[in-house]
Amino acid sequence: MLAIVCGSTAFQLALTMKWSVEQCLEMSIQLAIASFVVTFVFDSPSILFLAFVGFEFSCGVYFPAIGSLRGEILPEADRAGIMGWFRVPLNLVRAGIDDTPNSV
Repeated sequence: MLAIVCGSTAFQLALTMKWSVEQCLEMSIQLAIASFVVTFVFDSPSILFLAFVGFEFSCGVYFPAIGSLRGEILPEADRAGIMGWFRVPLNLVRAGIDDTPNSV
């Protein structure tokens, strides 16, 4: 959780240093990919823990960056409706998985 807060703070700091939201988002995704690759290469618990912390840090940057982009791209009046329509396919997939006989 602390890594997520640090990532969010790093995002705010990057914006004050004149980085664009897109650059922050790109760096966040690259860090997340690197964290996943590390889990396939190394078996050491301490390295895996650092990869996990790196992934949490990237999530801390990702979510405010996506929120900022959403605020720039989607008009305020239509944002809730548009995001609701994006949730429909996700809920259909979830309902389909829940209906399978082997679902938990």
